[in-house]
Amino acid sequence: MKERLTAPRPIAIGQLFRHDRAALTALLTDLSPHEWTLPTVCTGWDVRDVALHMLGGDLGSLARRRDGFRALEPRANEPHVAFLARANREWVESARRFSPQLTIELLEMTGPLLADYFDTLDPTALGEPVSWAGPDPAPNWLDIAREYMERWVHQQHIRDANRPGQREARFSAPVIAASMHALPKALAAHAATVGTSVVVKIEGDAGGEWSVVRDPEAWRLFQGAAQDAWTSVVLPADAWWRIVTLGMSPDDAWHRAEVRGDPVLGRAVLAAVAIIA
Repeated sequence: MKERLTAPRPIAIGQLFRHDRAALTALLTDLSPHEWTLPTVCTGWDVRDVALHMLGGDLGSLARRRDGFRALEPRANEPHVAFLARANREWVESARRFSPQLTIELLEMTGPLLADYFDTLDPTALGEPVSWAGPDPAPNWLDIAREYMERWVHQQHIRDANRPGQREARFSAPVIAASMHALPKALAAHAATVGTSVVVKIEGDAGGEWSVVRDPEAWRLFQGAAQDAWTSVVLPADAWWRIVTLGMSPDDAWHRAEVRGDPVLGRAVLAAVAIIA
């Protein structure tokens, strides 16, 4: 089965981080005052709030990663996810005093600074865990792809409220590829005989084919389509990234997908989450 499968290729973000940020600030610069106040899929946050959240992510990453400075810590017995939600909420609430122009200027500054820091890292060295992919340290290339993915997705939230776009394959393909690393964790609770495989095909220029194969210890991710797959799931790219970032309900995902084989494993794939939630 595995002769047609290969290990997932490292995702090279490179200059794409800077290009994506330039597209974001160009978009924000063109928005009218009213468009800054339009609601987004992020509950309780309008366009301005999402932009401020992205700015906070940049500043927090620079302080923690580049400078080794940790000013915020969880409260006693506060789960990590709850801590992050609280920190994000408190930042956005306090940063609402920033004008749109100041927000844009700061995003123009922090994006390149963060990209410069990522350029100093060895892509193949182990860095921080990517929590939705697993608890172990991840190669830096996956961690950087995760950071790019989060910013690209939030830019789509802003664009969905205003002006759709920025979904060319060069921008969205790394997001699709990175999110596939959530599949082994999504299937972890489902026992299967060794050799059982699930194929996920994402349609469009940004997509491709991936397989998750059960070995004696766990589910493993591979690039390519396994032969005689037990289950297959086919989706367009625009639906897939929304599913894994909780922008589409499980029922809607099921109706959008073409699932063949075991419906339990199919639903497990559609329950994959590639964000901290």
